[in-house]
Amino acid sequence: MSSDHSSNAENSDTATTNRTSKREHSRAEKLSHQAEIESRTNAGESCKQIADALQANGHQVSDKTVARWRVEWGHRKRAPRTTKGQPLRAPRINTRRDVARDGSRRSEQDVTKERITQLTRDGKTAEEINEILQAQGVVMKRGVSTVWRLQTYWKLIPFDSQRSNGTGPYSKWRTQPCRQKPRKERVPKGDRPPRAKKSEAAKEAAVEPDGTVLHYPTNCAFGPQKRGLHVPQAENDPVSRSGAAAEPMHIDSDSEPDPGFYDGLDEGDPVHGDEIQAQSPHSMEANAPQHWDQRMSSYAGTHMTPRPMQTNTAVTSSADVMSAELLVDLANSALIAATDLKDLILAVQMQRPAHNSLGALPPSAHDIMSAKKRVKEAASMVVELAMG
Repeated sequence: MSSDHSSNAENSDTATTNRTSKREHSRAEKLSHQAEIESRTNAGESCKQIADALQANGHQVSDKTVARWRVEWGHRKRAPRTTKGQPLRAPRINTRRDVARDGSRRSEQDVTKERITQLTRDGKTAEEINEILQAQGVVMKRGVSTVWRLQTYWKLIPFDSQRSNGTGPYSKWRTQPCRQKPRKERVPKGDRPPRAKKSEAAKEAAVEPDGTVLHYPTNCAFGPQKRGLHVPQAENDPVSRSGAAAEPMHIDSDSEPDPGFYDGLDEGDPVHGDEIQAQSPHSMEANAPQHWDQRMSSYAGTHMTPRPMQTNTAVTSSADVMSAELLVDLANSALIAATDLKDLILAVQMQRPAHNSLGALPPSAHDIMSAKKRVKEAASMVVELAMG
């Protein structure tokens, strides 16, 4: 240990000696060249010329070293810094430094610290302290967070890791009551109140449509008004007496009458074989549109001539009922044809298939022309029968 210590001491002494010798050598060299440098400077030579002359004599001296020596000896002065071509810079204003020198801000901070310290000792929370300071005109940058941070920094209250990290009671999910879901208490099945059953009448009322048509021209203010269906009530027909519309009747001039057609007529009533023959309305099908297609197919080849008015006053009530039922059937057929035409026109306007159509395309122009033709034929037959 002693040998190591002695060797280290010797090395340090050697290094110090070397440094001292280098300094003395450089100082002696500078003094040896001082007379020559001063003479050449007075002769007007530059630093570069003086350094080249010294290097030619075998001395290692640079022009920068010569310039530094001349400034030290007082032969030259350091040139002032030139600002030519550089932009003028405004002096930098350090607000904090100026305020700190002034002391006004420091005094305000001290007053605020005293207020917060006193309120904290009184048992006020950070929220209450923030409200008091705002009422006094002191506004914190972060409000309650700034007050809590200052209380913790000044060791007025212990550090709260949950508040710092925003966890626990300080979580953002707990601070917003709108996001809290109410806890549902599980009630035993036996203690649950019975559920009220929905009435079947309300279900039926919701399912059954009221029949109101919400499109032109049925309930339009400036369009034609919807006319109600007027059904004449016969005395001997219970269906007509109850207000139900009579079913459409199929008319064919080439068909023969039923065997029991003339049983209800009197013997004195004139009956001719070439007169109009009609079937009972109760023997027809219930579906009017399908039967109308069959009926209109037979109307195309039928040429009916109106029956001349009989001046015989011996017409019984049965004959009057028969003619009235026939007229009602024809009127219902004309009404069904007009309703089909209206549905086709509305389907074309709304670009959807017709009500009874099996396809997915709207009706064509040919379908509308056929429906118009059926309406005209049915109306003409009603007029001929009524005027005949």
